[in-house]
Amino acid sequence: MQTTNNLVCISSTSLHPTSMFSSSPRPPVASPASRYTSPALSSRYSTPAIASRYTSPNTPSTPSSYAPATPDNYRLKRLSFSPELLKSDSSRNWRSRASRNGIRVEEDEDVDSDVDASFDGPLLPPFLTAPRRRALSYASENLPQTPPRNPQLAAHLRFKGSVTAPAHERRAFGLKSNLPDVDEMHEGFHCESIYDDDEQDPEPPRSYTHCSSCAVASKQLALLTPCSHALCPACLTSALNIVDQLSMCCVVCRATVVTFGLVRPPSAPELEDSFLRPFSPPSTPCAAEDPVVLRIDNVPWDITPPAILEFLGMSRENGARAYVLLDRLGKTLSHAFVELPNEMVARSVLRGENRAAPVLGSGRRARAVTLTRSSQSALMTSIFPSWAGAFDGPAPSLAGVAGSSVPDALEGGLMRETELTDLLWLMRSQDARFVKVPALPFYALIGILAKFPTDRDSRVFWTVALRDLLYDVTFAAIQTLRGRPPSQENTDVIKDMVDTALRC
Repeated sequence: MQTTNNLVCISSTSLHPTSMFSSSPRPPVASPASRYTSPALSSRYSTPAIASRYTSPNTPSTPSSYAPATPDNYRLKRLSFSPELLKSDSSRNWRSRASRNGIRVEEDEDVDSDVDASFDGPLLPPFLTAPRRRALSYASENLPQTPPRNPQLAAHLRFKGSVTAPAHERRAFGLKSNLPDVDEMHEGFHCESIYDDDEQDPEPPRSYTHCSSCAVASKQLALLTPCSHALCPACLTSALNIVDQLSMCCVVCRATVVTFGLVRPPSAPELEDSFLRPFSPPSTPCAAEDPVVLRIDNVPWDITPPAILEFLGMSRENGARAYVLLDRLGKTLSHAFVELPNEMVARSVLRGENRAAPVLGSGRRARAVTLTRSSQSALMTSIFPSWAGAFDGPAPSLAGVAGSSVPDALEGGLMRETELTDLLWLMRSQDARFVKVPALPFYALIGILAKFPTDRDSRVFWTVALRDLLYDVTFAAIQTLRGRPPSQENTDVIKDMVDTALRC
């Protein structure tokens, strides 16, 4: 009997589901969510909450607090989801009330699942067929485009006088940009033609109030063409009275004058306004100036450099020097030169502010002379007429000399030795036919010593023999003056010659 009971117990125990797996725990049953979850996602994301975001849209999400399924859990679930426990108040259920009144209500579970699927799905590129792609390309081609950069047209895009007008260009201290100066705030840039020229206002006519030569204010000025320099009547008359010129030249720039016309200065109110302009040019140059050369025409034969300076109201102490020219026979030329220290003094002399007399000379040889502007090259050409080249200011140069004539020009030098010997003969002989004043040959030698080029670049144009001969002639001239009866004129000539020779 006992044996029978034991067999019954064993059989009952073996038939029970739980007792069959009592020796080892039952493996957990996979949830429905885990069946549709990718193995790669499960291995990549450690937590169930992160992995549930990448599950299929049709798979219900699994909470993080999910427990493995057991027979006891299945029994509790069947009890918790039974219809008896899910009964709700029908008065509060709006779906039941809507179906009762004949209102059709669609289930929104599928809609929610579709919305979730649209958010969780990947974002694909828009579907474009070949006709739609061609239509979009045609539409993009018709859009307005910015033209390529053109620096030459940048100036035409500015609006003069507007608020956005660019400021005046200043001196550049660095690298200059190549970008055009374009008004970017202009809305109609793509609609208007960029090739229309911006109409510039015509430049107002220039008003002439002062003479370009002597800077005197005159009621009537002569405007020269084509250099556009304005001359007062006195300077115009002086320019017309130059004898040895084939055509009239401007006394300011030495350009050939084609014609001239008379202009009148503006009225008094406009003159007053011109002095108030902030950007009016200065009346006198501010840079360092070279000596200014004036030419005097129609001089008498017995004129001397001290007489010319006295006539102009100048002196040697003021830095002025006069040059009287002689030919090889001792005849005085009809023109002379005056070298003044600066432009201000030259304009004062041209205006005649300190002029001692209206005519140059005295007695029957007194003449009305004309003063015009000249240049250093004209003065050097008159003092050294034998030089075959040209003069760049006070310095000699080979400009204008042909290549085959350069050796002959260098061999001839700045001046010939015969010129100095002829001048020495005029100084020693007091009965020369054309020498009207015995001191004129000495003044001619002083002019040669004053303008003789001694700089390093000019030494190639004269030889050592010419230098020694010039020294001998100067020494002989001083000895000749000392042998004559003493006079104030001879004393002044000796002093001037010695001072000039020491500076040579």
